[in-house]
Amino acid sequence: MEAFAPRVCGCPRNCERRVHARRATGKPGRAILIGGIETLGLIAGELNLQGWFWDRINDLNNNFGLLGYGIIGIFAAAWVISFIAYRAKKLDEVEIG
Repeated sequence: MEAFAPRVCGCPRNCERRVHARRATGKPGRAILIGGIETLGLIAGELNLQGWFWDRINDLNNNFGLLGYGIIGIFAAAWVISFIAYRAKKLDEVEIG
């Protein structure tokens, strides 16, 4: 694990594991959410389900391109915020050794 996540922050050893675990568990969560929306849209279409909930599911399915742009925007914003925080805390000046 040392080669995968080198220690540069001076935090306890399990810190890197917790950060990696949070990143790793977020990806399947997003996939399940998107797959779930698509599955519910298929169910609604096949069974001709009506109502407020099913209308929102159909709206999401019809606008998946826009939803994708929103997800990309969230990733870009998170990258910019983390970059600014990284520079503000001067983490790029930490000596490894």
